[in-house]
Amino acid sequence: GNDAYVLRDGELFPNLGKVTGFQLQKGDVVTVVAGGGGGYGNPQEREPEKIREDVKKGYVSLEKARDTYKTEIHESDGPLHRCGVNERKEGKK
Repeated sequence: GNDAYVLRDGELFPNLGKVTGFQLQKGDVVTVVAGGGGGYGNPQEREPEKIREDVKKGYVSLEKARDTYKTEIHESDGPLHRCGVNERKEGKK
């Protein structure tokens, strides 16, 4: 879920996501955690090149991409290749 917290001189101030008026000080380390979007459209219809780019950029792991997009993709000499699409789609919807 979404959250924010501050680390100040070794002390953690958690759950600041909905707090107003928290005064930051010089040296504070602020971390904001935000959930990703759900996207739109049928993930099984996503173009293989876009899946490859998502994995390459770290938006989704290789394992999660395989599960979400119901396709077999693997790393081979750098680029990702799509294979076994029909078998994966039929076996798991």
